[in-house]
Amino acid sequence: MEKTIKLYVRSCEVRQHIQGRKTKPTGLLRSHTIPTTRWTNLAMDFIVALPETGEGYDAILVVIDRLPKRAHFLPTTTIATTTETAKLYRDRIFALHGLPEEVLPDRDSKFNSAFWMNLC
Repeated sequence: MEKTIKLYVRSCEVRQHIQGRKTKPTGLLRSHTIPTTRWTNLAMDFIVALPETGEGYDAILVVIDRLPKRAHFLPTTTIATTTETAKLYRDRIFALHGLPEEVLPDRDSKFNSAFWMNLC
């Protein structure tokens, strides 16, 4: 019975409101810069869990130019490594548009420092 009471008190909405938050308050929101030139400000994301194609692809890397909202859709696999993803970007995007000033990747683990090192 003591466990039940402690659980009830811990989950009580009034108690949680009075007790306050245990984490630091979040910082101020900042908006992204507005691009002024095409292909200098990109957003990147993956579309995953797609049916496998005849070539073995089951994901798409989407690279979007944030100024005109023009996009490239690059077929890939969910098991592609960071190195393979960087090579795909270098061969298909960098070759056409050069190096952007700013990139907004999603929080995928493939967009880590190794990705950017592999572009060199």
